Amino acid sequence: MDRAAKRPGRVYEKEKPRGGWAEILLLAERLAPEPALVPADPYERALLFGLSHELVGEGGLAWTRRLQLVHAGLAGEGGFAPPVAKYLAKKYGYTPALGASATQRVASLLAMFSEGLGNRTYYCGDALSAVDIYSATCMAMFQPLPEEHCRMDAATRRIFSLRQDVPPALLAHRDRIYRDHLELPLSL
Repeated sequence: MDRAAKRPGRVYEKEKPRGGWAEILLLAERLAPEPALVPADPYERALLFGLSHELVGEGGLAWTRRLQLVHAGLAGEGGFAPPVAKYLAKKYGYTPALGASATQRVASLLAMFSEGLGNRTYYCGDALSAVDIYSATCMAMFQPLPEEHCRMDAATRRIFSLRQDVPPALLAHRDRIYRDHLELPLSL
């Protein structure tokens, strides 16, 4: 089965459908250019698209975290329940080798994002960008927001809390982005 055929897509008026995160972001930016979530500066724009891919693209942090949780579920070590793990395994191209390497890839990506953020407030320049939002929301896959900010099923919370060391700077960034730019509470 073609995994791309099941991706969420967006259709705007009579324009072509957009199925990837980058296409959807560019459409959103064109339809609502303020506040800008894609920097105008070419270097910062390239940085945004590269970092965003490593967060939400195929093989990126969110993708690999899903593979990690699929692998744990299929191995009986927490993670997704076996029926969910089997479904997601097909969707994300799981193989035992990919699952076994997922924890190391996740750790490498978390370290890279922490180092890239450093002591800055935002990843790209001095303003909020899409990569800040992607990063903040992606951290819920490692440590969900507190129950008062994000109600979720207890089993889901337990799965997403499966042990993984997350640099404190990434969680502080998440909390700051939600506090200053996103609406709380949310519910899953």
